[in-house]
Amino acid sequence: MPTPQRQDQPYADFNVVKEVSRKLLFSLLDRIVGSKTLIWDADLMQPFDLITGFKDLQEHQVEHMLPLKVGCTVPDPKQTVIILVRPRLCHAAAIASVVKGLAKTRSELQCYLILVPHLSILLKHKLKELKVFDQLTSVEQLPVYFFALDKDLISMEMDALPGILVDNDIRTINTVAQALLHLEETFGTIGRVFCKGNIASEVWNTWKKLRDSQKVREMEPLINAVIIVDRVVDLVTPMVTQLSYEGLIDELYNIRCGSAKFPRANFTGDNASSSTADDYLKLSLNSSDVLYSELRDLNFSAVGPVLSKRIKALSAQLDQRHHATSIGEYRDFVKRLPSLQAERRSAATHTTIAEMIKEVTISDLFIETLSCEQAFLNCIDTNSLNSWILSCIHRNAPIFQVLRLICLQSLVGGGLKRKVFDQYRKELVQQYGYEHLMTLRRLEKAGLLKASGGPDAKAHSRLYSNICRTFMLICEEVDELNPEDISYVYSGFAPLIVRLCEQMNKPGWQHITENLEKIPGTVKIIDKIGEGLPSIGGKVVLVFFVGGVTLAEVSALRFLSSRTDQKFIVATTNVITGSRLLSSFSELAEAV
Repeated sequence: MPTPQRQDQPYADFNVVKEVSRKLLFSLLDRIVGSKTLIWDADLMQPFDLITGFKDLQEHQVEHMLPLKVGCTVPDPKQTVIILVRPRLCHAAAIASVVKGLAKTRSELQCYLILVPHLSILLKHKLKELKVFDQLTSVEQLPVYFFALDKDLISMEMDALPGILVDNDIRTINTVAQALLHLEETFGTIGRVFCKGNIASEVWNTWKKLRDSQKVREMEPLINAVIIVDRVVDLVTPMVTQLSYEGLIDELYNIRCGSAKFPRANFTGDNASSSTADDYLKLSLNSSDVLYSELRDLNFSAVGPVLSKRIKALSAQLDQRHHATSIGEYRDFVKRLPSLQAERRSAATHTTIAEMIKEVTISDLFIETLSCEQAFLNCIDTNSLNSWILSCIHRNAPIFQVLRLICLQSLVGGGLKRKVFDQYRKELVQQYGYEHLMTLRRLEKAGLLKASGGPDAKAHSRLYSNICRTFMLICEEVDELNPEDISYVYSGFAPLIVRLCEQMNKPGWQHITENLEKIPGTVKIIDKIGEGLPSIGGKVVLVFFVGGVTLAEVSALRFLSSRTDQKFIVATTNVITGSRLLSSFSELAEAV
């Protein structure tokens, strides 16, 4: 039986990333003298909530905060203005609007542009075209690449695949490579690198060049190996409905930066109280909630029994006050009372959430969708029009839920037959509008959706089934209550990338090189320069998902950590569901 990692063994706690980011932000603010108005890129506001709050910012003389938009008016034009944005061209017009508005109200402009995480030559040229660049007091970078969602999970909070696969934008690869270098500055040089996928290989090539040109400070490494895998290696898994507790919350309520919003009407008591009239209750979901930490990685079918057991145990502990016979026993109970009450509130909250999820999971819509997914995963009826998909289209189901099933059918079958592809496209356009044709074209270009054909059609049609068989992705018998295999997070389907990570304890990928070649994409294994490392057993392994990770995959990696002498920690460009991944390819989509 594997020996769990020693609790006293040092490892990379990603809460350190938060502290480093706070210091970088506050240092920058303190260099800018005087009271300040902070104008935010709206997409950065929630990620930065993970780093700091308005109260902390006030201690660094930030008096007002506004979202960046065209026509944005600064409350006090005499204050120094700081515009904090991603280096995207789409922000140029809004930045120009702010600068020109300030120029009309004051003769001496104090306006700083801060780009997160790095400078952009393209944005600089665009601002020069708009005749505002030279009016800026200064343009600086704030190298905050990651946001800590939990102590074992960090995210860059950026969509990666559309830019790389559709727009041929290599800047994303460069940003990911810089992020890895930044991580090494915090946790030490990573000795072993394993890459799978063409994008992952390009990330390594760029990262290596940056490593060679910049000296990373010497320190004992807290991360022993990194597995860089791009999402293209496994596009099937995100299309499948997650069945872990945390994964289902994300599927149904969209966890964003470690928080999700739930209908307030479903909650009662302290959990529903709020000073606002908001119809939604925002809850933080991370390991600081002990009960959530216990529940999040379970298959949803195991959540009810665990909750019931915890609630009974809590009731027994609260009843102890009736059996106290001495002042000392009363004193001990009173000391424990606040934590017991917090646990009771948490139990009530998660009971409510579980009940809300159960209502969905017992619905015909959910069950039929799962049946459709399971059929495709087992390579059943992948060559014909699917009646359930057509039914979903005709009932006007959310388009990205429908596209998930169509893309899943395409991916497992190596493409759709031309007449099937054309019929789906016709049905989609008639139901949802011609404006979605561009989304379909972009999904085709990315390889998520395609019509089969050509000389390699037969080989492509067998690709998924061969990978599935080689890596034992389908598990006929899975114990969801007491799992023995990572496939429990999808009730019998093992996520491929996590299966590859599972091989790291045997040791590394050298023994499965032939099998790795069956998966499309480059394989690279880079040993520490100057010395071989015979094994990474008992070490910390960073898994970097370029293109997004599902929370069910994170749960599966935590399961591996609990079963082996390795600790897996996760970095990603962003946290995805199938619907969010597909919507990122659409210029029409709002947040999904």
